[in-house]
Amino acid sequence: MLEASIEIACSPDRAWRLLADILATPDWVPGIAEAKVVEGPATRPAIVQFTSMPSTGSLSYRLRYTYDDDTRTLGWSPAGTDDARGLEGTARIEAKDDGACILHYQLATWAGRTVPRWAQAALEGDTAQRTVAAFRRHLLG
Repeated sequence: MLEASIEIACSPDRAWRLLADILATPDWVPGIAEAKVVEGPATRPAIVQFTSMPSTGSLSYRLRYTYDDDTRTLGWSPAGTDDARGLEGTARIEAKDDGACILHYQLATWAGRTVPRWAQAALEGDTAQRTVAAFRRHLLG
């Protein structure tokens, strides 16, 4: 399991809005080119299909999402058994007393049977710290 946390100088509500905006994921997650709603409303999709790594080829996978507004926690897990990439994790926005927040991120990842060799090397570069840093950069613009 990969884990990382990062402090962000913005309100927890603002951070939660971006985190829960799954269709904005390609704007801040490195390597993701596209996100399409497969099931559920665009504002809170239940299943999303992602296309990643457009510079070396493309890899598609689907994730199922859960949202907990009370704890500002987003959860995801594989939505299909034949996906090329397995991702399961959570991201939670913690409020701080000074009005800022902390993003806590946990990710378990594995390559499915259909991942081409070129993609396996690229996926090894994924880190939780890289993801939380990208979220903060995008949020603070």
